[in-house]
Amino acid sequence: MSIIYDALKKMEAQKKSHQNKQDSVQTPSDGPDSPKEKEALLDRIKANRTLKLLGIFFILLILFFFAYKDQIISLTSPMGRRAAVLKGKKIFGFVEEGARDIKPKPKVYEGYLLEGVIYDEQNPSAIINGRVLRKKDKIDDYTVTEISQDSVQLINREDNEVLTLYLPL
Repeated sequence: MSIIYDALKKMEAQKKSHQNKQDSVQTPSDGPDSPKEKEALLDRIKANRTLKLLGIFFILLILFFFAYKDQIISLTSPMGRRAAVLKGKKIFGFVEEGARDIKPKPKVYEGYLLEGVIYDEQNPSAIINGRVLRKKDKIDDYTVTEISQDSVQLINREDNEVLTLYLPL
């Protein structure tokens, strides 16, 4: 029995030495499952995730800009905003309050500038190119047909061309 007993002790000793060798090779700070390596791996994963999210955000921002380019320009310039509202376009899906009160920008006719209106219901008059005119007065080939509080209508009797002059804003 001593041979069997010696053989079992020898096997146990070999097992312990084998485990000691593995333990000495894989210390907690050097192994692949060490806390330092796990922490470094998690930091790299977080950094990669952050970079991917930032990339997606910038791509979406660029796509948004190109999709809504006209409306963004309308928001940044007063004249662009006014033009968009006058054309009936919605800015980002919303109609601005008071947009209906904006009057169209008057056409500028060469040679005729409405400088002012003196409005009286019985006898209104308008100042066009420095001249005070009333209804039925003539300026060049045009005749004043109507004077309102902010505009004057002129008509050319030869070709029935109608000009409407507005007060400058």
